[in-house]
Amino acid sequence: MVRSALLTAPASPAPEQPPPARAGWRGHLPVIVLLGLGVLVRAAACVAYRPAFWFQGDSGTYLARAIDLDPAAAAEKANSIGYAVFLALLRWTDSTVVVVLGQHLLGLGIAVPAYALLRRRGVPSWLSALGVAPLVLDARLLVLEHYILSDALFLALTVGAVALLLWRERPGPVAVAGAGLLLGASVLVRTAGIAAVAACLVFLAVRRIGWARAAAWAVGAVLPLVAYAAWSVPATGSFALSNAGDRYLYSRTAGIADCGRLALTAPQRELCPAQPLGARPERGDWYLWNDPNLLRRGPEQDELIGSFARAVITQQPGDYAALVARDTARFLGPGRPVDAATRCLFGWWDFPATLPDTARNTARCKPLLAAGTFAPEPVNPVRDEHTGLRSALAWYSRHITVPPLVVGLCLLLCLAAPLRPRGAPARWDAALPAAIGLGLIVLSMATSMYEIRYGLTSIALLGVGGALAAHQLAAAVRAARATPPLPASGTDDR
Repeated sequence: MVRSALLTAPASPAPEQPPPARAGWRGHLPVIVLLGLGVLVRAAACVAYRPAFWFQGDSGTYLARAIDLDPAAAAEKANSIGYAVFLALLRWTDSTVVVVLGQHLLGLGIAVPAYALLRRRGVPSWLSALGVAPLVLDARLLVLEHYILSDALFLALTVGAVALLLWRERPGPVAVAGAGLLLGASVLVRTAGIAAVAACLVFLAVRRIGWARAAAWAVGAVLPLVAYAAWSVPATGSFALSNAGDRYLYSRTAGIADCGRLALTAPQRELCPAQPLGARPERGDWYLWNDPNLLRRGPEQDELIGSFARAVITQQPGDYAALVARDTARFLGPGRPVDAATRCLFGWWDFPATLPDTARNTARCKPLLAAGTFAPEPVNPVRDEHTGLRSALAWYSRHITVPPLVVGLCLLLCLAAPLRPRGAPARWDAALPAAIGLGLIVLSMATSMYEIRYGLTSIALLGVGGALAAHQLAAAVRAARATPPLPASGTDDR
């Protein structure tokens, strides 16, 4: 007679770790020190580079839109209207100093809910502080906060939306609607926000939050776009965030266009680059600003220009995918991928040791200074000031940045977290900032060019997601080690 031993039922999954008990200020000492350092660096930047940095073209466009919120004018460039509205709210001050101070406060301010979110999910204080360190101290993010540019506002909106969605394991209707509202507004700040909306939609589907909450999110996301359409369509005749997208896409695809094997119409063939393959400019936006064949064509030919780009994408899908993948990998791999085509442009996102520069336009490799008022023209100082402080900040720019390899490792952690064997649906939470961060990079590389600025928002998001994922994976490993092994079945022959 054979007798099988009784099998012990496997232990049920351990419940999610409750929020940590409230700790005194010593329990938050790492982030307090971090925020203090962030305040000091921002204060130094405000003294050394008063009143603000100016990016040629975009900064002046934003200020002009803030002074005259005309929908027809707002659609002329790839600059969405959301940041111009933000500037218009500060127009009464007529001070770019106030704008920059507000943006620096946004940069520090969004680190607080991001840190609180991590602590609420049980992440240790040191790891939570490490997760928000890019938000507080990454040199290029600080430089962007000091520009008259939309990046600081865009980052605040996306991080705020992530915090609302992840604050509770099952977010309520109000939080979901608020997150949708922030993401919808982010699309009006930068059209790349569409990637964040798409990533969030997939995340909500995976989490199965229910139809009522999904509807609340959709209403919140659509509301800013409907408001913009109601304002702009009567003046422009169409609902479009920008009329320049076709030209950007043409410039992106012109470098790989093999016109010898493309099926093109006669008007499209006129758009083929004059240079042969292999001898075309390396910089992705060269055609946008320098190609005479493109510059002589008016807005009425934008549809033709866009059709050429789409023909390249559909008929050379492998070449296009390789281009996008190559430049996406440059944000996530080892080293600092600066080449001859990008070295000068990278200089715009560092604190400069000196500011006077006799070069003009694209030959200039460092920031201009804005005027103190909302004037639509920059200032080029004739003499240098605060040389010691500027030299220190230039050193800071060279050394205090998140390396691409660390960004890639954070992404891998976020992707691995949902694979842990045990856990509630909250195991997917780290995937949300990862999906948004990766989506922003891929969309930018698909429609524009390799530009380090386009990956900085993703660095901040992946830092938060990486800290949450690391904690979840470590908790899963501890739980697996603490679970007693199943007893082996035995036989007793008699």
